[in-house]
Amino acid sequence: MKKIILLFIAANFGFFMFAQEEPSFNTYWKNGINIESSDDAFKLKLGGRIQYDMASFWEDEGIKDSIGTSVDVIEFRRVRLYSSGQIYHNIKYKLQFDFVAGDVKLNDAYVMITKIPVIGFL
Repeated sequence: MKKIILLFIAANFGFFMFAQEEPSFNTYWKNGINIESSDDAFKLKLGGRIQYDMASFWEDEGIKDSIGTSVDVIEFRRVRLYSSGQIYHNIKYKLQFDFVAGDVKLNDAYVMITKIPVIGFL
C-alpha cells in the first residue's frame, strides 16, 4: 500500500520536473484541482470522491435492557483519488486509485501518445 501511495505522489510531483523552461503555471478549480502551464504544454488534474456511511441509533430504556446499547458508527466506504494530465502537448495519462476496506487497488491507468507524424496516435 505504501508503494502505491508513493507512486501516486511521485507521478504528480514528477509532472513539474518536465517543465523546466516555463515556470509559469495557472491553478484553478473546475471539478477538481487543475494546474496548467502558460503555454498549455503541461496539464494536471487532481480529483476524487469520498463515500462514507454514518449510522446513529437511539433506543429507549426497555430495549437497552433487553439487547444492550447500540454503537454509533461513521466509516469510509470508499475513497477514490485520481490524477490525469498532459505532458509536452502529446502525452496524456490517467492514474486512478481506489481505497476500499483497507485495500488499495489501481482502478484505471493509461498513457496515450498523440500527434505522431504519419501515424497519428497510439
